[in-house]
Amino acid sequence: MAYYLYKGLCDIAEVTLVKWTKHNVMVFLGYLYLLLNAVHRLMTKKYDMVYLQDGLLAPIGVVLKAVLRKPVIITVHGLDITYKNPFYQALIPTMISMMDGVITVSHATRYECISRGVVPSRIHIVPNGIHMPEEALKYMTNSELGVREPRRRLEELTGASENTTIILMVGRMVERKGFHWFIENVMPKVVEHNCDVICVHIGDGEFRYEIENAIKRVKVENHVRLLGKLNDEDLYNAYLGADIFVMPNIHVEGDFEGFGLVAVEASFFGLPVIASDADGVTTAIAHKKNGFQCKEKDADCFLQNITDLIDNTNLREAFGKQAQEFTKQNYNWHSVAGKYVTVFSRIIT
Repeated sequence: MAYYLYKGLCDIAEVTLVKWTKHNVMVFLGYLYLLLNAVHRLMTKKYDMVYLQDGLLAPIGVVLKAVLRKPVIITVHGLDITYKNPFYQALIPTMISMMDGVITVSHATRYECISRGVVPSRIHIVPNGIHMPEEALKYMTNSELGVREPRRRLEELTGASENTTIILMVGRMVERKGFHWFIENVMPKVVEHNCDVICVHIGDGEFRYEIENAIKRVKVENHVRLLGKLNDEDLYNAYLGADIFVMPNIHVEGDFEGFGLVAVEASFFGLPVIASDADGVTTAIAHKKNGFQCKEKDADCFLQNITDLIDNTNLREAFGKQAQEFTKQNYNWHSVAGKYVTVFSRIIT
């Protein structure tokens, strides 16, 4: 994501990139390399400011501010402020609060920063952008001529029929994603409303056992498909071939959803999205613009929106197109980079 922001910034400002691409186990060396490289560049060429793309880099920002007295601005995504480790919490949030400006990717992340001592007036909210590879754009372009091939492939993967309503979920199998909650509390009611419906999940993770148990507890084995990780081609087919996308996140202490990127990706592909208001998902999904928001664990709200979309094909298609257009306009990296430059200008002038 940092790379695509950099590319967007290059179109509207003069930017120099300093990066560390080695493995995370070499994080100390990465800190040292980034710090020395930044000091060298700042001493040999005039720059207006320093931007750090992750809260974990705050220690570098503190040193640069002290030594070179340049404004330092940092982006905080979510887990980089909430990471549940006493040493981390004693160090990183305090250093983030020392920056001249803090950009958060969501309102929820802003709240987490404020609760840890960051001055509210220094915080600016700029949502993440999304980047779709050329292959994905090609699939989208082809789909405008007809969705038969993506749908047919998704039917092959799931055993669904042409008339089956396919509800899609994408993401790592962890507790905060709420997949187990949705399957246990919403899917039985959806099936009761319309028996020709399946919920398809793409992804894997440590919470798979709990999700499988939830499926068994409510006896929806015939209506849920856990596909695991798929290649990009089949992931695009799933986005284009499904009918509805759900993101039923729940709040889990110490495991924070900073934004909700997959929901934005789904709307980019023209899928109607139904998402919870947990954590930073509220900034990713604008209610009735690129999706529908429900209160966290509000099974009735999820059910109502899903059944409305199942019963009304015209509504489903029209809203999908509206969501796609909204997402293209508001979450492309050029637009996001422009918002970053606006924030930069306010802070350095």
